[in-house]
Amino acid sequence: MINAASNRPGVFLESAVFYLSFLLLAIVVGGFFYVRYLTGQSNIELAALEDQSTKMKTEQEKNLEASVDLARRRLADFSTVISARQSAARVFTEFENLVLPGVYFSKLGLDFSKLSLSLSGQGKSFIDVGRQAMKFESAKGVLKSAAFPRIAASDKGGVSFEADIILYPQK
Repeated sequence: MINAASNRPGVFLESAVFYLSFLLLAIVVGGFFYVRYLTGQSNIELAALEDQSTKMKTEQEKNLEASVDLARRRLADFSTVISARQSAARVFTEFENLVLPGVYFSKLGLDFSKLSLSLSGQGKSFIDVGRQAMKFESAKGVLKSAAFPRIAASDKGGVSFEADIILYPQK
């Protein structure tokens, strides 16, 4: 017996649409699983790239830490040097108050390692140079010792002298 519905016009079209829609459904389902597979692969690749970037970032951080450590050591060395530095301003300020009128200094040498001051100068008379020597000797809070190893009459009329002074360490 032949089915009467199969003789109808449009049956072929209905069958083609049914199979085409079934094929389209299979393509969509297959596409879904294919996209899901690609998403998983991209997540794996993304995790690998993140690990690699973390390692690269770690190398960059190590380089940065090394440069920061170097800068820290340089600053520590600089602060040590600065703290050990002695200011000559203190010496000149205190020394200025000890100089008497009529006494002039022409040469000054300052040695911080020995805390010594070497002076050469000239006074108007032996009395002025003597007073200057007594002023240095009386300044025991500022000067540890003062010696005048050479005092002589100058060719230009006056008295030339040399003085060696030992300073107290800076407080």
